[in-house]
Amino acid sequence: MNKFAHLEWERKFRLNTVEFDLMTMPGKRITDIYIPNTSLRLRRMSDANHIAYKLTKKISMVPGENELTTIYLTASEFSVFNFAEMVLVEKTRYIVASNHHNIGIDEYGTGGQKVFIAEIEFSDRSTMESFTPFFADHVEVTHSIEYNGYELALRFGKTITRSL
Repeated sequence: MNKFAHLEWERKFRLNTVEFDLMTMPGKRITDIYIPNTSLRLRRMSDANHIAYKLTKKISMVPGENELTTIYLTASEFSVFNFAEMVLVEKTRYIVASNHHNIGIDEYGTGGQKVFIAEIEFSDRSTMESFTPFFADHVEVTHSIEYNGYELALRFGKTITRSL
């Protein structure tokens, strides 16, 4: 692991039904830009009061455990990134506080083509492994490649190709 990285422990669940009234939950609009054939992601996060920009390198060590290196950017720094090809996806993240955990519920897609992914981050591996999901109708997708951020971006986003 590089000296600037930190470990992230998370589990992901696809929610077949959403038990929460998401419209009453705090939400952030997130635009993720994935750079194909790398582990890099640019992110713009906004809510009613704040906009943040990040460049993150996320490497999956084992399912549920990731090495993360993040640099916070200014808006002008964010805008200078220009890649020949990128995959862009927009989603809304709702935050639900429950059972001593903050749960991010990401809403991908529109209309009848929506998918809800609940992500829960933990302070260590043992807490992650001992967590019992309390969602009524869910499938754990922590180990499923088709539910990682890049694959969801390919499914619900758009590929942009530019000549540099």
